Amino acid sequence: YWRAIMLRKWSILALVVGSALITAVVVFHMTPVYRSTATVLVDIDNARPVLPMGGTEMIHLGSYYREYLQTQAEVLKSRAIAQRVIVDLQLTEHREFQPQPSALKQRVSAMLAWPSAETPEKASLEAAVFDQYAAQLRIEPVRLSQLIKVSFEARDPELAAAVASATARAYVQSDLEARQTANQDTGQLLAGRLAGLKGALDASE
Repeated sequence: YWRAIMLRKWSILALVVGSALITAVVVFHMTPVYRSTATVLVDIDNARPVLPMGGTEMIHLGSYYREYLQTQAEVLKSRAIAQRVIVDLQLTEHREFQPQPSALKQRVSAMLAWPSAETPEKASLEAAVFDQYAAQLRIEPVRLSQLIKVSFEARDPELAAAVASATARAYVQSDLEARQTANQDTGQLLAGRLAGLKGALDASE
């Protein structure tokens, strides 16, 4: 066995060196991907339903917490939040979100002096940016907590940090607006009922 290896040592050495060189070239040409993470605290207590605190009710409340946290995780992935981030950071104009032709196509176009491809329509560009944003976004609820991790991967570390932070901010702003709208609707409903009661009271006098 050892003799067979010694007879083929140069072939084995060449294979090892060749593999190492190929690996080094591939690694050298790989573009590093950076991940940045922001953490969101979900305010579950203010959204909690009013329940008597018996044993069964506590189980239902725990289930409600889990479902509410999962719902907020889905909200973070929603197109509405994505649209806020895309507009806020102008991602449709960022080079990482621009459609890039293949290297071969670029070389052929340069050799033949072909005109560059036309800029894609706004709607198709926005759809492509959303798809890429969603593919690079990671939403992870933290087990046994009210926290959700918002992570974004990008070749540009500053972009990764900006998108993760902007997504968290967009969620917080959206949640605040939803609560304000709900409070306004509740106030208008109460005002209407008070006006009706006042009218009924005046009529009875």
